[in-house]
Amino acid sequence: MREKQLAISLVIGLGLVALSLVPGLFQMLQDSLEDFSQSLRGAWPSQFPRRQLRLTDYAQLPKPAWLALLGIGLILLGSLNYIFQN
Repeated sequence: MREKQLAISLVIGLGLVALSLVPGLFQMLQDSLEDFSQSLRGAWPSQFPRRQLRLTDYAQLPKPAWLALLGIGLILLGSLNYIFQN
């Protein structure tokens, strides 16, 4: 494993941890991707009104702890792989 691969695993791991710590950020990204994919399929605007969440609604969502654990696990695995292969 080279330094570039270690840096990539650290950046992705830290990104996952950040997604889990900022309230509602993960849900905002999911909603944005869903809107974008619907617009590409020509389904926007749909016949059913979509509930628009306000920013305050996003702040009240629970934080996905599994995402932080996944990010920490990725950082640990990348670091251990770098240490034992060099």
